[in-house]
Amino acid sequence: MPLHDATGLTGYVYAVKFANGSIKIGETNNAKRRNTTEHYADAAMFGITITRSPVSPLHHERKAN
Repeated sequence: MPLHDATGLTGYVYAVKFANGSIKIGETNNAKRRNTTEHYADAAMFGITITRSPVSPLHHERKAN
């Protein structure tokens, strides 16, 4: 569920680079959970590791897709 503030939607943009060269880009309203749990579990399921996982600062006034 997106977070809202007085200016509209808020959230983070993230990118995850896996050791096999795959890159996933997405958005979330809970960067800590997304970066520490979900992607690492997905990578482990496929036997690969994460090499980078930058997260943007909190964005305000972003537009919903």
